[in-house]
Amino acid sequence: RSSGRLSLSWRPTEAFSALLSADGETYDETNSVFKLISVYPAAPPIAALNAFTPFRYDERWLSTSDFQNFAGGPNSSRGTLSGASLTLEYDAGPATLKSISAYRRNSVHSDQDADLSPITILDEYDATWQDQYSQELRLASSGESAFRWVAGALFFKQPLQVENFFSFSGTPDPRDAGLPQNYRNDASTQAVFAETIADLDSTFSLTVGAR
Repeated sequence: RSSGRLSLSWRPTEAFSALLSADGETYDETNSVFKLISVYPAAPPIAALNAFTPFRYDERWLSTSDFQNFAGGPNSSRGTLSGASLTLEYDAGPATLKSISAYRRNSVHSDQDADLSPITILDEYDATWQDQYSQELRLASSGESAFRWVAGALFFKQPLQVENFFSFSGTPDPRDAGLPQNYRNDASTQAVFAETIADLDSTFSLTVGAR
């Protein structure tokens, strides 16, 4: 597993500043250990396997340890996560204008031997891809006066794609197993917002906002 982070700040004048941030992480490791605690040999698929093949899926594969099992199939967890953001800020005196632009991408893969035995009954392969785009513009009053306000707009978009494959009885390629589960979800949000804060006296203040 490796990760890194970078931040660059630039302030050419007292009124303007820019901040660029980026981070990334990659990993390639095994999944957490699962524990097989019970087997029901009378279930039709298991009964057929035990009756018509030389393999036996029964209590012999129950694990007595929290850290070991008898799984002989795939067991991996790997992925890449990265992102970057750019913040621009300009102080115009009575008000400050800020822009925040950001992007993230995640790519995650996970494989596991779901039957937790040396017999290949069910192997699962999962893959997820996710992207995030966001942009915010914000104009806010400067200083700590008795009347303060902020207004802005926000855009957010997130495409998500998930692929699941289930391999039965040792299918070499999980895509040949015949039971893929694929779906995609595209989420997006747009908003405008505003808020004002008015100090009524030294004790009370009134806040009004809308989105």
